[in-house]
Amino acid sequence: MFYVLASHNTYALERQFKTLPKRETTVIINTLDKDFEKFAQEYCWKEKIRCITTESDGTAATGKNKFLEIFEDDNVPYAVLIDGDDYLTPRGVRVYKELAQRENAPDAVGLLNQVAWTPFSYDPESLTADPDTLTGKCQVVGVVTDWDKWSKGQHLIDSGQEVTPYMLNTWKTCISLLRKGMGCNQMHCRVTFMSRKVLQYRFPKIKVGEETIFYLLLKGAYEKNKLNLVHLKETNPTYIYDARISGIANRESQEKGIVGYMEWLSALTKELQKLNLYTTQPKVLEI
Repeated sequence: MFYVLASHNTYALERQFKTLPKRETTVIINTLDKDFEKFAQEYCWKEKIRCITTESDGTAATGKNKFLEIFEDDNVPYAVLIDGDDYLTPRGVRVYKELAQRENAPDAVGLLNQVAWTPFSYDPESLTADPDTLTGKCQVVGVVTDWDKWSKGQHLIDSGQEVTPYMLNTWKTCISLLRKGMGCNQMHCRVTFMSRKVLQYRFPKIKVGEETIFYLLLKGAYEKNKLNLVHLKETNPTYIYDARISGIANRESQEKGIVGYMEWLSALTKELQKLNLYTTQPKVLEI
């Protein structure tokens, strides 16, 4: 039922099993790092955890689409996807196992007010570090308090780098599309719990934002009564995103500056422009 997509941090892989039941979890190894691949395989074999090594091209989308293929082949009714850098809380394990037992279980669960560990500053060496040794702040992320203000792109102007009219227009277009598609005060909505009805959809091959596009694809299906999508408010978190040891958007932006930022933003905007977007909101799950 639980699927962990592991790519680079050995400590984070071991951390998964502070909460996940080993006999109900599959580790999907999708990495370009052969040393990590070897460690992950040996760790899973030692701990008697099912693991599958898949071909990687370095993008998160490829790994997540491999998960969908494995989910389909496993012929199980429900799956929960956990990025290898992140982890489920004890409540998360209980909630998702309970949902899977419901007669009227939803087809997809999207998280509102997601909780994350965020770093105080970017450090590339943190990507493979033990999370227990890192500092940061645990907080709700992805909430927009004022879409109009956010769309002006003041953070780009204040970056101290050269910002062209094209860059600002791309930002404004992206935010306008997100605002319509999300239909609420959230920049993104991670999908964790899924039924087999999601298997006809795929994550787009972009560096950043593949989860947002996947959610919006499912939301479009929900609008057409093809599946039952619900929201889960993370007031009492089920899933913790650890941006201290992942954060592709942050890495791309820090290492390449505003050019890297605009590369992934432009790709995300193009994907958003392909979608039919709806402002209506799925129901909030009570559990």
